Amino acid sequence: MSELTVFVVGDDQDGTALRETVALWADEGLVVPSLWVTPASVEVESAGPPRVDAELVACGTRETDDLFRFVGRRRLSTVRVVVAQSVTLGAAHDTALLDAAERVADSLRDALPRSTEEDGHSTTLLRINLLAPVSGASGLSKEAIVEGWDVNVVVSAEDRPDVDRSTVFVRSPGNSVGHTATAMVVCGGVLAGVDAGVFEVLAPPQSTVNGREVEVVRVHVRAVIGEDLEARLLARALEEVDGEASGAGAFVEWARLAVDPDRIVEDLTRHLVGTSPWRSDGPVQVERADRRESGFLRGVLDAARFNATTFATVPRWVLGRRIARLEESATNVVVGGGGDTVIRLRPGRPETVSGAAADYLRSVDEQARRDELEREASAVAVPDPRSWGELRAVAFAAVDGGELPQAVPTPRYAGTREILPADRVVPDPTNTYEYGGETIAPTDPTVTRRVERRLDDRVQGWQTALEDSEREVERAQAALDELLTPAPPEEASAGGTPADGSPSDADTEDAPGGTTEDGGDGKGRKSADRRRAPKARRDRTAALAAAEAEHGAATSTRDDVRASYDAALAEREEFRTWQGAASASVLWRLLDDVSGRLEQFRRLRDESRERLTVEVPPHEALEAAQKRLVRRWRVLLTAGFVALGVVLAWLRYDGQPEEVVDWIVGVGGVVAVSLALIAVANHRFYRATRAYAWDVQRVADRRRQASEDVVYYGRESARLGQLYETLVDWATIVGWVLHHPRGSVAPSSSRLDDRVVETFPAAFAVARTAEDDDIGRATVVSAVRRLHPVGWAGQCFDDAYEAHRTQQARDDDAGFIAPDLDTVSSAHGPRRLFTEFWESGRAAEALTQRAVAQLREAVHDELITLPTRRVGRLGPHGDGEHVLEPDFYRAAAGTSTMLVADMFGPVAKQERKHYVTRSAVWLPTMAAGTVTADDIVERRSTADVAVRVDVSRRLAGDDLTLFHTSPEPPVEAPSETADRRPTGAATEPTFH
Repeated sequence: MSELTVFVVGDDQDGTALRETVALWADEGLVVPSLWVTPASVEVESAGPPRVDAELVACGTRETDDLFRFVGRRRLSTVRVVVAQSVTLGAAHDTALLDAAERVADSLRDALPRSTEEDGHSTTLLRINLLAPVSGASGLSKEAIVEGWDVNVVVSAEDRPDVDRSTVFVRSPGNSVGHTATAMVVCGGVLAGVDAGVFEVLAPPQSTVNGREVEVVRVHVRAVIGEDLEARLLARALEEVDGEASGAGAFVEWARLAVDPDRIVEDLTRHLVGTSPWRSDGPVQVERADRRESGFLRGVLDAARFNATTFATVPRWVLGRRIARLEESATNVVVGGGGDTVIRLRPGRPETVSGAAADYLRSVDEQARRDELEREASAVAVPDPRSWGELRAVAFAAVDGGELPQAVPTPRYAGTREILPADRVVPDPTNTYEYGGETIAPTDPTVTRRVERRLDDRVQGWQTALEDSEREVERAQAALDELLTPAPPEEASAGGTPADGSPSDADTEDAPGGTTEDGGDGKGRKSADRRRAPKARRDRTAALAAAEAEHGAATSTRDDVRASYDAALAEREEFRTWQGAASASVLWRLLDDVSGRLEQFRRLRDESRERLTVEVPPHEALEAAQKRLVRRWRVLLTAGFVALGVVLAWLRYDGQPEEVVDWIVGVGGVVAVSLALIAVANHRFYRATRAYAWDVQRVADRRRQASEDVVYYGRESARLGQLYETLVDWATIVGWVLHHPRGSVAPSSSRLDDRVVETFPAAFAVARTAEDDDIGRATVVSAVRRLHPVGWAGQCFDDAYEAHRTQQARDDDAGFIAPDLDTVSSAHGPRRLFTEFWESGRAAEALTQRAVAQLREAVHDELITLPTRRVGRLGPHGDGEHVLEPDFYRAAAGTSTMLVADMFGPVAKQERKHYVTRSAVWLPTMAAGTVTADDIVERRSTADVAVRVDVSRRLAGDDLTLFHTSPEPPVEAPSETADRRPTGAATEPTFH
């Protein structure tokens, strides 16, 4: 719940000045937001409540809206209505102002909730009528006192730079606006750092008896602007951590940086890669039919059954008859590993056996396709939400000294816990790389590998171009060297020109009457040679110039290519250095492993799809075995019949008496031998049939395994793709937590605009901190250690998520945070919104505020000792000296002094009604305990501000000269020294 104050001021110049003055103070953070209403903004309807337009005055914000809409935006504990009447010399009270204020207060009273239960919620309405006269004001009608309001208060017409200093009076024009505004913000409870209004602390809610009494109040404020030491200490602490390559781990006392960080990184990576959901178990292996291992007797029986069937089948082949049908049941008999049966084929023609195998394989293929469609249509399994919490726990524990999983040995060195620098756990998300107009994140190895290949290809391309340009330079150099080589003598004598340009022998004249070797006239030939010599020289010069130009162009091209090649090498080296720093971390290696398997499984899925076709094994070997079997049958049957004829003839014509036994032995022996030989031939065909059956079975197994591979690699690719995308986001978040948990500390402005300083009355003392304050490095190190206890990273994550959840106004279900449950790659999903919360800096801002509060608490508990700031007062009432900050605040905690006497009538002064009866002081923690008087209520302020409020007893209007219309006869006032009410121990005046 919160509080809200509504100020009602006039439409005149004073009302506008009050609002603008408080707006200036709000922009400087001296007051909290408030609402402002004027009589002109109150529109009375013929029936029903009035329409009231209010202006919200806040830091950097001015917004106008309906008053009751403003009030209804929040759940409020207290609403204050403060009507401010500025009373100048000879001024009358503003009837329209009071009428508007009463309408606003009455409407709010009807609108605010009031509970009927004792422990229910009700909003308290506090109505304050504040009259702020200038010095010497009188003749004000008592109608300015609002009957029935909670408080009618007159601001004492005194403006003292300090409680025990002389007043500078209140004048208009002059300091009256600032004087009134100061009383308004204090009585209205909007001064920053003050937790309540004056009359909520010093008086019961109903402060008048008969509705026509008033109280006189005097207000004194002391505030310090500038960067507070706790914020400066945090800024220094963050600078120390950022300046240390190992981060906060170099400062903590509960651990030490790892001596062998590579070993710890390998242990953590091995643990993560080997646990769910990061590991891949591989595709399901089809239970293949194995060759049966059976006893000898069983094998003989199987072969015997096949051979017996063959005895009935082969005669049909021999006689040209075809088998009517193949036993269909043989096509669906398959067993798994350890089984003893594959396809059982009875003897038949090879083409029939091949057709049956094709039917069998077709049914296997159709069933596999149906299974693929059903399984691929099922949803990909999402990782257990606990996996992300366990991943964060491992990453945070490696840096902040938290508890590691039991499967990971806790690293220790000489009995001290070892921790890793943040960059060995996860790359810094802000350490990006720019390439080709694209920003490469260090937490995305897939993109990193792609850029690496592009850089390698670029280097290879420039290397090839450089080699080609080198060969071109060599060719051009060879051509140039050839032209620069001197011509042979025989060529020179034919009219050529030596390389040095000197005349050749052919250019000199022979002796008169000289002849050629063939007896001709040598003089004519020499003349022709001389005519050809200039053209040859010109041709040679032109060729030489062309060769030099070609060589120069080739050299220039080579140099350009070499420069590009060197630039590509340097860029690749720079990228590899950047990549090497990122790849040394645990989460990068985990990401790279997932990315590598994702790419591998996609390739294997495509390869497995190529194996989905089914081809019937060739049956040529079975046909050859059949032909051999038929030939053997023919040979054996022929031989058997011949042998049987021989035996019968021998038995019939051997001259011996015919015995039955002889016939049985003779004929039976021939038949037995023939059948045995045929059985051996049949068994060879049996073995060929069994081999073909195994070939068919292996094709079926491969088809089933290909189907399993396609389904597994497809589903695993989808799972790893989703896992990788989610893991990139979490690696980014973990990187922000470990590398940049807190942002920069926004320095508080240590200077006020001159316009703002001019608005302060003498009673509103504002000081600025001196700029020479320094914090020792030992204190800074203590602050770093205070901010980084065991488990600091996990605590930062929890605090940041709590701030994010509060902004999102959502509750988590099922015991998990919403980002852990998010499996949708949506820019508006909980995980992406939380990532954006970190990337935008809002998380660091929230954690920075918590860190300042944490250091402030440590300073309060004296766990950290800070130097005391020195401050100097601004404005015309400052003396240019700097004092210690607690002393500046203590000036507001002195003993009470009388209220300004000229506001009280003689009778009131005789009755000591101008004495202070109740006082309250709000002091910062550093100045706490300095109040010595027993009748002063002391409270804590939450900002660098001290407030002193003195209140008189309840007074009738006649007790104040403000309401006198004619002077009264003088009454002897009591002695100020003898009759004065004790107010506490005397103190020396404080000047600053």
